[in-house]
Amino acid sequence: MGDVKRLLLAPSFSNIIELENFIADLRISDSDDKKSAVLIVATEIFSNIVEHAYIPEGEKVLLEIKEGDFIGIKFSYMTINFDDLLQALKNPHLYLDIISNRYRGLGLFMVNNLARHVDYKKSEYKSSICVIL
Repeated sequence: MGDVKRLLLAPSFSNIIELENFIADLRISDSDDKKSAVLIVATEIFSNIVEHAYIPEGEKVLLEIKEGDFIGIKFSYMTINFDDLLQALKNPHLYLDIISNRYRGLGLFMVNNLARHVDYKKSEYKSSICVIL
C-alpha cells in the first residue's frame, strides 16, 4: 500500500494548474491511462466544487490520493450546499443548457464511467467526495 499524498487548495479555477502539476508528479503504478484517469477525475471534481459549492471565505479544499490495490481520490471541504449536490445526483442526466449554450452533466458522466465506485458523504463540518479507480 502506498502512502497518502495531500494537496490543500483554495477553491479557485486558478489552482487547476497546481492540481495538474501535483498529479503529474505522482508515481502512479502501471500505466499512463491510470494517471490520465486520475487527472480527469480530480480536475472535474475540483472544477465542480469551485463552480457550484458555497465554501466559507478562507476555507480550502483538501485533496488526498492513495494508491494500493486501487487508486483512491478524496476531496474534503466545508460547504453549506452539499445537499444540492446530493439532490442532483438522484437524477443525473446530460442536457443542453440553453443559457450557456453548452452541455451539462458530462463531467459527472465521465467520472462515473472511469470510477469503480463514487461515494458522497456529508458531515457537520466537512463534506467529501471519494472516488475509487
